[in-house]
Amino acid sequence: RLSMMGYDFNKELELIDSIIPQINLESKLRTNLTILKNNSPSRFEEIVLIAVLSTLVKKYFDNDKKSLTEIFTSALFHRIGELYIEPIPETGDINQDELNRVYTIPIISHLILKHSQNNFSENILNTVLSQSEFLDGSGYPRKLLGYQIPQDAKILNLIKAYNALIRKGNSNLNALDILSKLSYSSVSSENKILLPKYYSKCFEALKKYNL
Repeated sequence: RLSMMGYDFNKELELIDSIIPQINLESKLRTNLTILKNNSPSRFEEIVLIAVLSTLVKKYFDNDKKSLTEIFTSALFHRIGELYIEPIPETGDINQDELNRVYTIPIISHLILKHSQNNFSENILNTVLSQSEFLDGSGYPRKLLGYQIPQDAKILNLIKAYNALIRKGNSNLNALDILSKLSYSSVSSENKILLPKYYSKCFEALKKYNL
């Protein structure tokens, strides 16, 4: 998938290979990942892709192995809550009931990790819970503003949006153009300042990997 996006992944294989052994999972979480993979291989592939891209963007800010392992772990489990709700269509429009189920995914995923035997860090737990929060306060589930959102959650949210745009058939350039417009403040026709949805420095890091 990364090669299809035009990115040379070979130079990063060593980094990802060194991160994965750091994630020591209890048996129930391993089982959950296996079920998720078996139920929807394409969705699982996207989750792994999101985890890798999030890690690469995080490396732009912090090359510490612990920090990179934490964001990889957060991204790997960011949709684990889907196992505990009715299935949501992977394509096409979704109705209000299905949208309501989407809104619960960060909360359920957070609770699964919080009550696991792995003792995940507060950063991982907060990243998973805040994965769908936008800088302008329009996200969910807590409608946080930019300064309240952890950096890893800002990165994860941007990568999720990027992946969704690619999945809908946008080219790399189109996806980056759309995200660029949502990553900087703008002024409305009524001269109101419109806050960005995504952290501009995260966008610049993503763009660096897709030139």
